[in-house]
Amino acid sequence: GTVSLEVFSASNLPNNYPSLNTYVQIKVDGTEVFKTTTAKDTFDPVWKECTEFNKEHIEQISLTILDEDQEKAPIAECTLSLSNLLVEHIGSDSMKLKQLLTPQGELQLEICLKEDKKTG
Repeated sequence: GTVSLEVFSASNLPNNYPSLNTYVQIKVDGTEVFKTTTAKDTFDPVWKECTEFNKEHIEQISLTILDEDQEKAPIAECTLSLSNLLVEHIGSDSMKLKQLLTPQGELQLEICLKEDKKTG
């Protein structure tokens, strides 16, 4: 089956900088699988972007909010454990999450599970 992950938006990002031009980098078990376009000049960015990946053997999905300016440290991040989420949302194939970010902020996302249709 596959996992579809839609990153909606973030809010209340740390304002260590006068302005932020942020994007989200998504890694599955340490390997980058997707990054969003850049939301310009906002501490409450909206991306509304979606990616899909195969869910076999996935342990962790990490989402890191980065600034286009490479000299800035990562702005905020969170890590999701797919197996924990599946237990918490058992029987549901779509999960809307408001994920708290470190050091601060909140990320809104939705994870949808798509099982392979068995033919025959």
